[in-house]
Amino acid sequence: MPYGMPKSDAERKKTHKALFGTDKLPPRGTGRVRVKPYQRKQKVDPDSDALRKGIVAEYEAVNMYEELAENAKDPKVKEVFLDIAKEEKTHVGEFQEMLLQKDAEQVTELKEGKKEVEEME
Repeated sequence: MPYGMPKSDAERKKTHKALFGTDKLPPRGTGRVRVKPYQRKQKVDPDSDALRKGIVAEYEAVNMYEELAENAKDPKVKEVFLDIAKEEKTHVGEFQEMLLQKDAEQVTELKEGKKEVEEME
């Protein structure tokens, strides 16, 4: 047997149960272990989840447009990229406000984060 493999079915079952919660083994040599997909323990509101993803996407867009503006040679092109970046920041604000209306915990934690930053000053 290769190094580290359990030597008996009893050992295999014990290890398999510890890792996967069941002692039902796949056939030897198949290399197949079925694992349930990851599931969140808490239910998340799909709208709040979508808003958070939207916020991330908008921040990525802000970074991209600001970088494009920084590298632009034509002042008009630079101006357009900076204007679009500013619009993306407005989108972040829209998503953030909607998220705060839907998620009371987010409001509390945002205030806590602000307090912690103020304590650093």
